[in-house]
Parts: sequence; structure tokens; C-alpha cells
Amino acid sequence: MQSKKKEVEEFLRDLKGFIGRKDFDIKRDFKVIAKPKPNDLQHSTPHTVIALDYDDSDVLRRINELTVEEYSETKIDNGDAHPPLLFVFGKVINGKLVYIKLKIREREKGRYILCVSFHFAREKMNFPYANEK
Repeated sequence: MQSKKKEVEEFLRDLKGFIGRKDFDIKRDFKVIAKPKPNDLQHSTPHTVIALDYDDSDVLRRINELTVEEYSETKIDNGDAHPPLLFVFGKVINGKLVYIKLKIREREKGRYILCVSFHFAREKMNFPYANEK
């Protein structure tokens, strides 16, 4: 599914505003899901962060750089009873396209950013707002 440009801009504004808060704590407010994919190691988050020599702060820095032009698609999290939208972006890092899937989750004690995917892209990605100005 494709979100409207305005919705992507709103998500990025919310995301970056949250990251930029003085009380933002990377250990409390940011989580990267880093489960290996045994059948496709090259396109897994653990492989990608090792290949890039990244830690969570590097991943968060790259997420904070995301633009509307790097937006690819929106997915619905079927594994959640009250599903937030998952926003998918593609970012070129060191000459390779990285697939980034994110959501902002609400919890009892506040909210947090969940990076569901951060891995080298498996397939070609579409960027509906890349050529708009």
C-alpha cells in the first residue's frame, strides 16, 4: 500500500521530533529487531549491521536522515492486535541499497521506535516520491 506524501511527511516529522527530544534514550526508546534469517543471511539485519560496522546509534542516525524521497511503501503489521503502520524506506549506504522498515509503538510507559528491518535490499524498490519536487 502507498501512503500519501503528506502522511509520510507527518510520520517523518513525528519520528525525527521524537528522536530529537531531550529525554530521548536510545536504550529505552529505540529497538532494532536483529533476528538472523538462516535461509537468507545476506539480507538479514545482523549481517547488514556487521557488514556496515554499525551499532544501534549508527542505525538510528541513518533513520534520522530519512527523507520522503526515500519512502517506498507502507505495510500493516498483522502481528499486532492494534496494528500501527509500518513505513518502508530505502537508503543507499556505502553504495548499497538498505531496506528499512519502521514503526512507532505505543506502550504503557510511553512510546518507542521499532526498527523491524535494516538490511540490504533483496529486490528492486519503488520510490513514489523520488522525482517529485
